[in-house]
Amino acid sequence: MAIESSSQLRFVRDFKAQILRNAKDHCFFTGLNDSGAELCKANVPYGVAAVHCLQKYLGKEANATFVATPDMTTTRNSGRWKSGFSYGGKISWGSGNTELVILDTKPNACGMLVGGLDDLPDMEELIRRLHGIEARTTEIDGIKVTWNFHKGNHFIDVFEIRPVGNAYFGFPPYAFIIHSSADELKGDNKLGFGLYHDESEQLRGMEEVIGTPC
Repeated sequence: MAIESSSQLRFVRDFKAQILRNAKDHCFFTGLNDSGAELCKANVPYGVAAVHCLQKYLGKEANATFVATPDMTTTRNSGRWKSGFSYGGKISWGSGNTELVILDTKPNACGMLVGGLDDLPDMEELIRRLHGIEARTTEIDGIKVTWNFHKGNHFIDVFEIRPVGNAYFGFPPYAFIIHSSADELKGDNKLGFGLYHDESEQLRGMEEVIGTPC
C-alpha cells in the first residue's frame, strides 16, 4: 500500500512538472531582470498552466500564452497573484473569439491617459483644482466615480518635454500622464455585474469553478 501511494504521488508530481514545463514554453519575457521581473517570471507559468488545463478540460487546444512587456512585475492583488497572474504583460487564449473568460485574471480597467499641455499649470492652482475634484461627487453613467490616486501605483504627473538630439516631432512643451483604474466597477453596479468575481455577487452567480492541478 505504501509503494502504491508513493507511485501515485510520483506520477502526480511528474504530471504537474510536465504541465508546468509546457506552460513555460508559452511564456515570453522581455523584462529588465530586476526583482519584480524575476518574481513575475516565476509566478506566471502557474497561471498559464492552469489555463492550459482548463482548455484541455473544455476540449480545446492548450495554447494560452503570456507575452511580457519590459515593465513586467508582481501584482498587489493577492487573489490574482495566488492564481498565477502578474502585471506587465498580455495573457491570451484561443483565437480571440472563444467564449471563455478567465476570471482569476481579475481585470480592473487599469490604464494610462497621456495628453499634451501648451502651458505649465501653476502648482498651487493645480492642487486646488485636484482637491476640488476629490471633494465633490462626480458621476459617469450614473455611477459615482471613486478617487483612487492615493492607492497602489496610481498617479498624476506633469512633465516637460525635451527633444532628443536634433529630433523634433512637434510635441507640445509639456505633457501629463494619469494612471488609475475603475474601482467603482469591481463590484455590482448600475451597469450590471462587476469585474471582480470575489466582489460581484452577480458575477459569482454566473461563474463556473473548475479545479486544476496547477
